[in-house]
Amino acid sequence: MDKNKLKTFAIESRRQLIEDTTYQANLLGITKDGIHGPVEESEGMQAFDIGGSKPYVIYDDDIEKRANLVKEVQDKGFENVIEEVAYTWFNRIIAIRYMEVNDYLPTRVRVLSSETRGKMEPDIIKEAFNIDLNLTNDNIQYIYKLKEENKNDELFQFLFIKQCNKLNEILPELFEKTQDYTELLLNIPYTNSKGIIQELINNISEDDLKNQVEIIGWLYQFYNTELKDNTFE
Repeated sequence: MDKNKLKTFAIESRRQLIEDTTYQANLLGITKDGIHGPVEESEGMQAFDIGGSKPYVIYDDDIEKRANLVKEVQDKGFENVIEEVAYTWFNRIIAIRYMEVNDYLPTRVRVLSSETRGKMEPDIIKEAFNIDLNLTNDNIQYIYKLKEENKNDELFQFLFIKQCNKLNEILPELFEKTQDYTELLLNIPYTNSKGIIQELINNISEDDLKNQVEIIGWLYQFYNTELKDNTFE
């Protein structure tokens, strides 16, 4: 086990997750400098000015999730919420990777990777309808829609959340039920070759993960290295 490689991965993952989580919050008009309301609003729709060619639009349930996020930021502070959400997703990613490599997932279907060597698409995308993820009819239709529109990263993230929530039933302490605003800030595309998913798969060998639960502790410890250093500055 190369601890230097683990440390580099964990530190870089924290930076990336914080950056990506911050970006998602900014899309919703929530920044470290303040909270900005929608530039356009109607029943079941809100649009936010993100400085691009067109506004960022959310609908229905996501509007309530954003309201909960705003309240959380007002109560805890922007940076604290971003840090908390980033760490939540890091924990989930590492735990699921360890479980899939050691064949501990109840579904026996990989979530972050594929059993097929060289295949980037996670097996859960192909097997979503064949495993127990507590999918509703609306969920099934949403999955079909994402598939038809080739929104692969959105589909992966949706199924990742479903898997995390399903694991909450058997491992409630490890997979605590995520807050809805946390899901709104999820940004972990599997198609990004430099993203946390591919970095984990390609740079941390499966041999290091097999039956070596201590690797999880090392990764969590290294993840917090910069946070601890900043605390004492």
